[in-house]
Parts: sequence; structure tokens; C-alpha cells
Amino acid sequence: MQLFYYMAFIWHDYALECEKLHHGITKTKDFRYPAILPIVYFEGSGEWTAPAHLKDRIQPISQIIGFTPDFEYKLVRLHDYTQDVLLAKKDELSFLMMINKLKEIQDYNELNLPQSYVEKVTTDSSADVLDVMAKIISVMLRKIEVTEDQITEITSMMRRGNMGEFMKYFNQSGYSVRKVTEEVTQQVTAKTRITLVCKKLAKGKNLSQIADECELTENEILPFYDFSRKYAPDYDPEQVFQEYWSQQQAEANNTDTNPESGTIGTKKRL
Repeated sequence: MQLFYYMAFIWHDYALECEKLHHGITKTKDFRYPAILPIVYFEGSGEWTAPAHLKDRIQPISQIIGFTPDFEYKLVRLHDYTQDVLLAKKDELSFLMMINKLKEIQDYNELNLPQSYVEKVTTDSSADVLDVMAKIISVMLRKIEVTEDQITEITSMMRRGNMGEFMKYFNQSGYSVRKVTEEVTQQVTAKTRITLVCKKLAKGKNLSQIADECELTENEILPFYDFSRKYAPDYDPEQVFQEYWSQQQAEANNTDTNPESGTIGTKKRL
């Protein structure tokens, strides 16, 4: 029914635009409305069970069955298209469909597109299409915690139609999804444990009691316990976490490559 509404609105707007250009043209015998191909784009992995015909949503009455409007929509089920099939298309839509297939965060590291494909995709793309693609890519980048400044830099390459450079930049700039996933997991772990520790410190619990109630070892709780105790008596979990995480990031940034020794430091892990 929603598709039916969309189609009616499109035809209505089309008629209004035509009337603005040529008053009275929609009343002429030869005037025709444009054909519309209704499509349902389905990203789910399960089966699509909704009726494909409009008439199946309308109560059937035999006497007026021929007067009931009807149409069938085209179902595009993303799960039915393999990456090889999409690569063969070499167009913007196939690229966006591949991006939409990346449901799990580890899938991003496995998106290994041939250079010839990414260069072909945007060769003849209009500015409007490139803008849509850039917006969708920006959503993908936010999922893997890329900063807004970096997103702006990357998507500007796409808007210039430079897809090849975009993919090269993305692959070579250290945007490792597994690395990001690890860091996000550490951040969540730290926030969870600090919140628990702060609440229990506020109740006067000691290290042993907190570890026991959290079902963790004392060594697992100790870093958060020692850090949180400095914030007595308020023990504001959000403040403690923000300062703790800032300190962790500062320490991590100090373990970069040493130019004199040629050694590479290892980031401190929780």
C-alpha cells in the first residue's frame, strides 16, 4: 500500500510540473503519465513473505474484481546477490549493495575490491550519485569509529569521483576494523568496570569484596579500583571514566615508533 501511495504522489507531482510548463497539457488526449517500476529492496537474510500484488491486500468482491486496481512490485533481495555477481555489474548500485551486505563489523576487513572495479564505478557518475555514495560511505566509516575530520577528507575524494584513491587511502591509512573493534571493546570494558567499582566504593566496599561481587579477580579490578579511589567521596562514574580513558590514550600515544632505536612501542591494553 505504501508503494501505491508513492506511485500516486509521483504521478501527481509529474502532472503539476507538466502543467507549470504547458498549461492544460494533462487534459489532452495524448498526455501520458510516466511508467513506474515499483521495487522493494530487502536486506534481511530471511524469506520475504508479504504479498507481491496490491489486489492481495484488498478484500475480494467477485462482482467488482475487474475494477480493483492492481500492480506487482519487483523484490530485490540483497541476500541473493553474491559479491562476484555484484562485481560483474561495475556500477554505483552494485557498490552500495556490497556496502549494505557488511552486517558484521569484521566484514569490513574482508571487503577487498579490485582496483579496476572501484575505478570503473564512478567514471561516469553524476554529482548527485556521487553525493549519495559519499553519504552512505560516511555511515560505514562512523561504524568503525573514524573521526569526522577523516570522514570529510575521505568522502571528498568520492565526491570528486576519485573512487580508486578513496579505496587506496582507506586501505593504507590504518583503518583496521579489528583494531578499532578491540579498542572499542576495551573502552566499554573500562566504563563498565569503573561504574561498578565507583558504586561499590561509595558503599564502603574494599577491593576483595568488589572483586567477589563482580565475579572477577582482584587483578582485573585493581587498575580501576586504584584509579577510582582518588575521586572519593563523590565517585562520579562518568567523570572517573573520562579521565581514566584520557590517561590511557595519552599513554598509548607515547608508545609510538622511536626514531633513534627503530623500535615500535606497544599500546597499553586493559
